Amino acid sequence: MTCNFTRAAELRWFPRCGHLALRAYHDVVRRSLSLFLIASLGPVAACTEDGGSDDLDGEVSGESGSGSEVTGDGDGDGDGDGDGDGDGDGDGDGDGDGDGDGDGDGDGDGCTNSLPVLYVAPPVLSMTGLYTDTPNKVVADYAREFEPRYPLWSDGEEKRRWLYIPECAQIDTSDMDFWSFPVGTRVWKEFVVPGEGSGPPVLVETRLIARTGPQPDDWIMVAYAWDANEEEASLLTMGVVNALGTNHDIPSPLQCQQCHGTLGNLGGGTSSRLNGVGVVQLGYDSSLLDLEDLMDEGKLSANPSSAEFELPDSPEGHAAEVFGNFHANCGHCHNAQAEGQNFLGLDLRVYVDEDEWDETRIYESTVNVNNMGFAAVPTRIVPGDVGASAIYVRDADRGTAAQMPTIGTKLPDEDALADLEDWICELGACP
Repeated sequence: MTCNFTRAAELRWFPRCGHLALRAYHDVVRRSLSLFLIASLGPVAACTEDGGSDDLDGEVSGESGSGSEVTGDGDGDGDGDGDGDGDGDGDGDGDGDGDGDGDGDGDGDGCTNSLPVLYVAPPVLSMTGLYTDTPNKVVADYAREFEPRYPLWSDGEEKRRWLYIPECAQIDTSDMDFWSFPVGTRVWKEFVVPGEGSGPPVLVETRLIARTGPQPDDWIMVAYAWDANEEEASLLTMGVVNALGTNHDIPSPLQCQQCHGTLGNLGGGTSSRLNGVGVVQLGYDSSLLDLEDLMDEGKLSANPSSAEFELPDSPEGHAAEVFGNFHANCGHCHNAQAEGQNFLGLDLRVYVDEDEWDETRIYESTVNVNNMGFAAVPTRIVPGDVGASAIYVRDADRGTAAQMPTIGTKLPDEDALADLEDWICELGACP
């Protein structure tokens, strides 16, 4: 017989710019049932396309990293002639229908992934595969720490990030500006808030983003709140304000989606979903995982022309830093992709084909360009006039509807504002 999980619509309300919009998701039954099986029964028999029984390969991995999936005896022939999507229809012993591109369980070369595909968010962080010893924060070897060259501003908080790319897969870099990550990818980001006065820093949350399937919206985006003893973190379904008595707010899953691209124009994001992983952000010499490492390890389907990427810069050297900050803090919403706010005509991303700073999308969509929807300061960047430049005014604002970014920060980035002021005054003499 053929067995499939029933799919139904889950209705969710979410806020955006003071409005309420309705969005339907069609995976609630499958995810709920999967979570029940995972939490209650562990690996269980599940129905497959041919009526047989396979071990469920989506069980949550424990701290030891067990539950790895071994590939190599699948129906895919290694050249893409499998089931067409490679999204792991087979079981953990390589009997799947993978198409040979690393996304499925069977690629015909005996490859082993350290982690199975994660189909639902586990209830606690220790079950996500980041640590081999959670209380002592021992990170698994397959979770590679990285740091974007231009980090997202988070009110000066300390952050660490780890990336897992399945060993049997590559990142599709056919579009060098918007990488497509394989099914099974996981990324974690940890937030530590400075202590009050002479107090110790506080570990408040760790976020998880994981690709669950081949479709554009097949992603988990959640946050885990740490307990006061920093021994375990629990899955949140709603956001938390002033977590553990700090000034840090933990986002809800819908807020995660708002920045990472599964809400369309109602939020932001790009098709890559992972905003800090790409040529611009990893194309520099880092002691952690960087672009050169991914190239040397064969993790990219196509390599860029160089392992180091230099941003276009202005004659006085102020544009590159500004462009990098825009790329990290603004470009995930303000871009030309379908997921971004493309209707504004504002593109604040850096692209790998850009050579001249005054021919970039950033320059062309900001300097002396009318600012839609913000009548108080009608021009985005006015050379030589910081106070008349809407981007500067909004980046400096906090606590009102005018602030940018709209979420995730309560304090302005003074260093970034200083860089932006220098660039505006380079464009034209400031008074």
